[in-house]
Amino acid sequence: MKYYTMVEVARLIGIPESTARSYRDRFPSFISTYGQGRTKRYTDRTLEVLRMVAAMSHEGIPFEDIQSALEAHFGVAIEPQDSQDTQQYNAISQSQTMAGMLSPDEMKELFKQAIQEATEPLQKEISLLKFELAEHQIKPDELRSEISALQDKLEKAEQQQQDRSESRDQKLMALIREVQESKKPWWKRIFGK
Repeated sequence: MKYYTMVEVARLIGIPESTARSYRDRFPSFISTYGQGRTKRYTDRTLEVLRMVAAMSHEGIPFEDIQSALEAHFGVAIEPQDSQDTQQYNAISQSQTMAGMLSPDEMKELFKQAIQEATEPLQKEISLLKFELAEHQIKPDELRSEISALQDKLEKAEQQQQDRSESRDQKLMALIREVQESKKPWWKRIFGK
């Protein structure tokens, strides 16, 4: 059996070390170790558990469902309190679980079932969102007619604005002429020049 440091485990799985430690702390009953402190090492089983947790977490599966899948796949492991008995416990634990383990096909079926149960609410939500999207979706022909109607309204508004501007300009020019006429010197007003 090969033992790994947490840095090696994280590198082999392809996730940051902090994420691997977080998964280790979240699912401690599935983590097999040897030693303690700086000499603590992790087993192949831990590598497999963390790889499975990382894959399921990447898929967006909730941690409660990951817990269920781990229990179905690995069973529940309880580590002894005395770290000196860890190696002996691992050997006994492995032989006991091998005798009482399910066949690979049964384990595969349990795992599929756990994943299906975990993803069923997400599937329902996705289909509901697809239905809502279809209700609110506008067809291309409807969209073209709406765009055409809006363009017509815009052209009419621009024409009205231009007409108002021309009318205003004409009134303003007439007012300017009138003011200029009224400012003629007194002798031009009297003699008509």
